[in-house]
Amino acid sequence: MTPADADAALAYGAERYAAGAAGKTLLVSWRAGRPVFALAAGLGGQQDQDRFAVLARYLLRRDRADGYWLLLPADLDAGERLVVEVVAAEGCQLQAAAVLRAGDGGFTGLGSAQPLRIAA
Repeated sequence: MTPADADAALAYGAERYAAGAAGKTLLVSWRAGRPVFALAAGLGGQQDQDRFAVLARYLLRRDRADGYWLLLPADLDAGERLVVEVVAAEGCQLQAAAVLRAGDGGFTGLGSAQPLRIAA
């Protein structure tokens, strides 16, 4: 697993969903190819999101991270998605994968990842 690997980040996110941690925002920082910290939060509103962003920027600077994974749940195109942003020396990737659920709502896996383009 490397910090520049969006597929690895999504696979890790799928493991967290399977373990019952669905709906959490997860930030993992990397330095020299090794994870430095992981921070998960259930962000209920805009104020929570703003505070998480401030804390994330602080921790990434404090630990001199040279890359990070940011995994978060999102409703896109009328469907539940797991979104990953991967930032590393190799560049930035933004992808989303459909969250697949059983009839009873249980997590069954992720669909294939697709590049996510967000208009500025």
